[in-house]
Amino acid sequence: MAEPIYNADAVFQPGHGAVYFAPVGTKAPTNEELKNWATGDRTAAIGSWRPLGYTSVEDLPAINSDTEGGEKMGVWENDAFRMSAITSTESISVYPVQWTEVPLQHRFGKGVTVDGTTGVAHVPSVYVAVEVAILVIILDGDRYIGLEYLRTSSAPDDNLELDPEQFATLPVKYNVLQASGEPDKFRIIADHLKSDSVGE
Repeated sequence: MAEPIYNADAVFQPGHGAVYFAPVGTKAPTNEELKNWATGDRTAAIGSWRPLGYTSVEDLPAINSDTEGGEKMGVWENDAFRMSAITSTESISVYPVQWTEVPLQHRFGKGVTVDGTTGVAHVPSVYVAVEVAILVIILDGDRYIGLEYLRTSSAPDDNLELDPEQFATLPVKYNVLQASGEPDKFRIIADHLKSDSVGE
């Protein structure tokens, strides 16, 4: 059966969601695992994937793309002979509101250490990026889309701006890198993409 032109199950409003992280090279969760998570405990780990913690509802994760190329290239006989090659660099902006060790390390660098006895987080003077795989899960009811980025490198993103009417955030940008031995830069995991879901 041909794929329907209109598919309501493929339209999502991001009412809720979550951000997960794992070591680079971690196997992506399956549709079955994401379905169980979406209909069960949404704070639980998904295999080796761990939740980053609470993130802002005012500033949802943003998938950024910096594109170069795609410009007209002309010859003497034809001003629009062909288009230049297009390259794009992706990043994910995430806004944690949970000031715990992992979000602090991703925001301020791998060298951040937390002394549990004194309750002090020590931030080094030199930022060292944290390399992780990132999974952004978009939820519309109990339907989901998982965006899995196989390898990313953390960096501070935006200022720490305080607003008495909002939670204090720790903006982090995850620059998407190419994982060794992997042809994909990222993957989209969704139940409606399964062939047996088409037309349902």
